[in-house]
Amino acid sequence: DLTAMIAGIDPSLDIAMTTNGILLEEKAKSLKAAGLKRLNVSLDTLHSDRFKDLARRDALDRVLRGLTAARQAGFSPIKLNMVVMRGRNDDEILDFARLARGEGYEVRFIEFMPLDADGIWSMDSVVASREIIDAIDREFPLEPVPDQQPAPATRFRFRDGSQGGIGVIASVSDAFCKVCNRIRLTAEGHLRTCLFSIQEHDVKALLRGGASDDEIRDFVAAAVWQKEEGHKIGQADFVRPAKTMSQIGG
Repeated sequence: DLTAMIAGIDPSLDIAMTTNGILLEEKAKSLKAAGLKRLNVSLDTLHSDRFKDLARRDALDRVLRGLTAARQAGFSPIKLNMVVMRGRNDDEILDFARLARGEGYEVRFIEFMPLDADGIWSMDSVVASREIIDAIDREFPLEPVPDQQPAPATRFRFRDGSQGGIGVIASVSDAFCKVCNRIRLTAEGHLRTCLFSIQEHDVKALLRGGASDDEIRDFVAAAVWQKEEGHKIGQADFVRPAKTMSQIGG
């Protein structure tokens, strides 16, 4: 319903969704019909036992069936987001590269960030994007995608022309804060100008309070002007946000 509401405002909007994929098998066709343009699926492992440990549910088969349903519904390309954690799933990097080549997915390898619910993050658990690309390139030679627009992911394609693609989000080892143009609106109606913000800007209060469009526009603009210069991960004055990634959403 939400997708259709947004698409109804302007059908040309580039509406995308990031999902755990568990309900995709049932929902993919209706989401496509409602106007969803792009689909990102969070998937950190291809092993059932490891999936159960990481996702706290035994649902890997459902996610894989959901990916098939999404392809059949016409979503292309489908992006897979894999958070790489040293000692937990970094042995699957090549497996995901093979999946990209075999099924045409664009796999985004994301450096592990201190936003996990278990609080186990440390710099030692981060697999740097350069290490990821080097590992894939040795097995499946890569080349940069030309003319990339500013975005969190640095993208590569397979040099032999195979389908699929690879991207890395180097949010820890090579932060892109100075060119970041992203803000998030949380499910609670708050603006976050950085994933690692320690404060949020309450847009919902303005909406519920009857603020005019101009007042809301000025409020958002003022929040953007306060956007942090950087997240400071690895620095002595880094402050870990109180909210985890699953709580932030957006």
